[in-house]
Amino acid sequence: MSSLRWLKRGAAALSLTFSFYGLLQAQAQATNFPNQPPILLGAAWYPEQWPESRWNTDLGLMEKAHIHVVRIGEFAWSSMEPQEGVYKFGWLDRAIALAAQHHIAVVLGTPTPGLADDKVPPDFAHQRPRGQGTAWQPPAVLLY
Repeated sequence: MSSLRWLKRGAAALSLTFSFYGLLQAQAQATNFPNQPPILLGAAWYPEQWPESRWNTDLGLMEKAHIHVVRIGEFAWSSMEPQEGVYKFGWLDRAIALAAQHHIAVVLGTPTPGLADDKVPPDFAHQRPRGQGTAWQPPAVLLY
């Protein structure tokens, strides 16, 4: 078989391989939303840590950076329940609505409750001297 024939067959095989690869790539879609990219870019956002007057600016910058989704809420227990039995979610509603105005979806995390020293379950308690981190942590996450 001539070199030219091998070259033509190799080029055809290579072309077929790239066509098949392109077909696979088109199906590798992380979302099923029309007009959305195949992979969504996200970030953690902690609106409870900033003045509400700053939120619009932050979300505008995220939108310009093509952030599609933010994760919020997982460290916001003290903002959701500022006093025992008193729940405030208005700030969270406003943050989610403002993110939507910037075409940013929200993943709401599960907040971890902050526990006062007298509310710590005894089997999880690990006391530390004041000024050395949190008052308690589950033993499995302590680093010495």
